[in-house]
Amino acid sequence: MRDLRFALRQLRKNPGFTALAILTLALGIGVSTVLFGVIKALVLNPFPFLGAERIVYVWNQIGWPLSAPDFKDIREQNTSFAELGVLREDRFNLGLESAESVYGLGCSSGVLRSLGVPPFLGRWLEERDEQPGAAPVVVISQALWRRCFNRQPSALGRSIRLNGHEATVVGIMPTAFEFPTPTAASTCPSCFFPCP
Repeated sequence: MRDLRFALRQLRKNPGFTALAILTLALGIGVSTVLFGVIKALVLNPFPFLGAERIVYVWNQIGWPLSAPDFKDIREQNTSFAELGVLREDRFNLGLESAESVYGLGCSSGVLRSLGVPPFLGRWLEERDEQPGAAPVVVISQALWRRCFNRQPSALGRSIRLNGHEATVVGIMPTAFEFPTPTAASTCPSCFFPCP
């Protein structure tokens, strides 16, 4: 205790040194925390996807980088990629008993397949879901399934209302699934539906 009291007296006598020591300590703790966070994210807990090092995500700030017909042509002529997909992030009005705004992705069938995370229940989106005139379908997150359907397996095949249109639930993603979008890093999508 005497040593501690002596140290506190010395720190009180030298306020400049005390401020510098506290600033250096705070800076060291901050840098260590950031470095540990980066190492944890990139080395200890990388994306939980099969072949994550081979997944490429390309985006721009102004919207779709190509039109739907261009994407279909590229997909048909693709010889380099195992899967190819496009997506669009958006918020949707989800109307079940009470309406709410949820974050979701409009995406082609290749997006979820490229991540290699199978649905907990049901199926992924398929190319037939993207065809003109196809019945609207949706894959939902585990959180949305829990909140809106009380974890009932009968949610598969039921309809939900997205932006005023009915869509049939065809799949439910696993609990630990997080979609890696740069603009929505802290928000996991609640629903995935086929791009038009």
